[in-house]
Amino acid sequence: MKRYICVLIGGWMVFNTIANADGVGVSLKIGTLGPGADLTVGLLSTVNLRLNVNGFSYKMKIEDEEDSAELTPEFNWFTAGGILDWHPGGGIFRISAGMFLNNNELTISANLNEPVEIGDHEYRLSDVHGKISFDNFAPYFGIGLGNAVSGGRWHVAFDLGVLLQGSPRVELSATAANPLVQPLLDVDVEKQRKDFEDDLKAFDIYPVLALGISYTF
Repeated sequence: MKRYICVLIGGWMVFNTIANADGVGVSLKIGTLGPGADLTVGLLSTVNLRLNVNGFSYKMKIEDEEDSAELTPEFNWFTAGGILDWHPGGGIFRISAGMFLNNNELTISANLNEPVEIGDHEYRLSDVHGKISFDNFAPYFGIGLGNAVSGGRWHVAFDLGVLLQGSPRVELSATAANPLVQPLLDVDVEKQRKDFEDDLKAFDIYPVLALGISYTF
């Protein structure tokens, strides 16, 4: 119940802000977060609020005939958030800061027909599953060009920034073709998972680059 009350209060605040805004604009864009859209409302002469949403899903299959393996990675990217834009002097240049709900993740499954080495042991596996995910909430900082609530109808929108997504979290599981070796496999897989997570620690910052067009109502 508290969650629904918070959603209603948040929705009312957004509606009230838009109703009293000094101009409203919408933007369509494409970038490293995927296809996206902005709703921009003017708060002050040099400050705007942007509500942003981005996302895409892509699944592919990779066949390795040499190792008789089939990999199926799937990208599921979704972010939504609020951004405050400061336009020094009221121009098109902007300095931005905000907070995003971050549901970006990569999943992968594999069918392996040949034995594989994990740790110090060799296994024949019936299936392998993995997932890489990030912090649920991610601060955003950036700069850009474009003011969707300035004079005129059409504008260019450009963003360059970073999403502080946190160190990637890795989930990894595998099923042994021989159930008797499953406990040993679980130990080796957990060690491998930790190694992957350590290798990915440097990817805690996601680059944001987007280009689009805006229309002012």
